[in-house]
Amino acid sequence: MKKFFKILLSVLTSIICAVCVVVLVISIVMINSDKVPMILDRAIVNVSSQSMEPTYKKGDLLIIKKTDAAELKVDDVITFVSSDPAIEGMLNTHRIFDIEDNNGNLTFVTKGDNNYNIDKYKVSQGDIVGKVQAKIPYVGNAISYLQNTKSVYFVVIILPLLVIMLFEVRNVVKKIGEAKSKDENKD
Repeated sequence: MKKFFKILLSVLTSIICAVCVVVLVISIVMINSDKVPMILDRAIVNVSSQSMEPTYKKGDLLIIKKTDAAELKVDDVITFVSSDPAIEGMLNTHRIFDIEDNNGNLTFVTKGDNNYNIDKYKVSQGDIVGKVQAKIPYVGNAISYLQNTKSVYFVVIILPLLVIMLFEVRNVVKKIGEAKSKDENKD
């Protein structure tokens, strides 16, 4: 039974380390990039406002698939680079309310599910990152936390060091106990 727990602890430690590395890489890429990093035509986007509630809540993580603008339809939810002066250049995720075709040049009228009015600024097809494929609830909160440099430092460096130190202290105490047992048995 003791061996089982040792193996389980080893597997859990490996999983935690792997998750830390993945989160660190995603966080660093998201911090140091002015573009959305795409892997196999997919991107991960954090919901940072309540404009799409109840469909997508602040703190959800969205998986976006790169999609040709001609394939998009009304009611699709898209992520795009905003031209709204209040959030210009930032990513925004809203539902397509209407599509306008000006001689093959598509522009999209969007609206947040939780917003009363349609968006004031239309989305050109070149500003579209992709179509929302799935959501992972609440994980975006962890990513947001880790995008803070101090948080990354704590989670990736300090926390693993503390865990290693605790295991080493436990091992030292165990060895001291074993040594005392041997000394008592000799007497």
